[in-house]
Amino acid sequence: MIDRPNIVVYVSDSLRADHTSCFGYDRETTPHLDQVSEDGVRFSNAFSQAIWTSPSSASILTGLYPETHGALRVADQVPDNLPRLATRLGQQGYETGAFSTVDQVSRMRNFDPGFDEFDEIFDDHDPHESDTAKLCTDRFVDWVGSGFSDPFFGFIWSLGTHNPFFPRAGEFTDESVEIDGTVPELKETTYDQAQTVVDLYDDVIRHSDRQFGRLVQHLKSIGEYENTALFFLGDHGELLSEHGRLEQIPNWLSTTISTLFPGFASKFRIVDRYGYVGHQAVIPYEELLHVPLVFKPPESEHAGDEYSELVQTIDVVGTIVDLVSDLELPIQGSSLLPLVESGSPINEYVYSDSPTLGGNVRYRSIRTADYKYIKTDTEPVSAADVTSQPARTVFSLLRQVASSQEVLFRVPDERTNVIGDEPQKAAHLRSIMNDLIDANRAQSTEFVNETSDVSEAAKDRLEQLGYVD
Repeated sequence: MIDRPNIVVYVSDSLRADHTSCFGYDRETTPHLDQVSEDGVRFSNAFSQAIWTSPSSASILTGLYPETHGALRVADQVPDNLPRLATRLGQQGYETGAFSTVDQVSRMRNFDPGFDEFDEIFDDHDPHESDTAKLCTDRFVDWVGSGFSDPFFGFIWSLGTHNPFFPRAGEFTDESVEIDGTVPELKETTYDQAQTVVDLYDDVIRHSDRQFGRLVQHLKSIGEYENTALFFLGDHGELLSEHGRLEQIPNWLSTTISTLFPGFASKFRIVDRYGYVGHQAVIPYEELLHVPLVFKPPESEHAGDEYSELVQTIDVVGTIVDLVSDLELPIQGSSLLPLVESGSPINEYVYSDSPTLGGNVRYRSIRTADYKYIKTDTEPVSAADVTSQPARTVFSLLRQVASSQEVLFRVPDERTNVIGDEPQKAAHLRSIMNDLIDANRAQSTEFVNETSDVSEAAKDRLEQLGYVD
């Protein structure tokens, strides 16, 4: 392989693997990604480190588990004393540029160290009024221009597949659709509108794929495509009609909640499974963690290969460290290259760690090829929680008093908790999780976390994206 290839990491926010055509979806949602996957390698069992963007984004950038880097919530910064990929590449002569359309990937969260260019596209482009997928491609293309004399590292964060789901491609829905795709309307969708939500989601995926295709075409036009290690991935998925938030609670209680509080139960999909659920305050189901991951190596080696072994989003940085000579970082991810080059599995399990937005509930999961063990930790709610996040606080209370704190699934079945049937399997995976938590906490002591003030403008954008009740 080339010793110092260009590196492009393209993250598509909230993109599920099973809604991309290169991973078997029956709609052609991603024809341009499909072509890149034919030039490179597909990983059909790739998993995120968290169910939402704040912890997952920092893991993708650092190659560390969420508990290790500590940037878990919107205001949490990536530790200033944590060695950065962009800094290390810059020291080796790389031009470095980041292009973000979301506040969680920002200077506010200390993502910018090491980048020569750090473009906060969201700062003057409202998510309800802007074509964010097009904008991040435009900015990247302008930055690369006709190419650099040195290799470059481009980090692109596209909000194009995140809500709001506005019809843009015109392939699976159009402007005549009966809901407008904003978060408030998505939460109010009825059982009969479940397919409409899917159509909207697929349509934004198709449009975002077109914009990704423009980026790929530009690399080809300037003669840099074959010199580039290109990674495409989702940071987490999206829950649609597959699961309710508390479907593991007893049937009598779910019936009681639906009867006494039908509006609340329906809006937040407490026990209902239809329409739009999102990616907050729900245990880490496959629809939230299983993401697309495509890697096109330099010179398109191993073109068209596909691997079903377990990989993680933190393995992207691990692979970059393996690709570039003398690049050293304190990562926990593995390199994909041993799997690609010799078929050697690199992960016995994959791990996720997802504190909820308000911080009262934390979900961790260990997934092997056949099982997923989930442990939920809850903290007491305060009067401040009730005031600032009333709906999420009620959910936290329900979670604490009514729902199983430990769940074991035989994947792909995630409806049936088999922990009572297989206590030894649960104990084994619990032990692995506890050891990993201890290791993460030990490594995290090396890093110093700080928090930022979240501006009113940022709060407004986050509310539009569903991060505030």
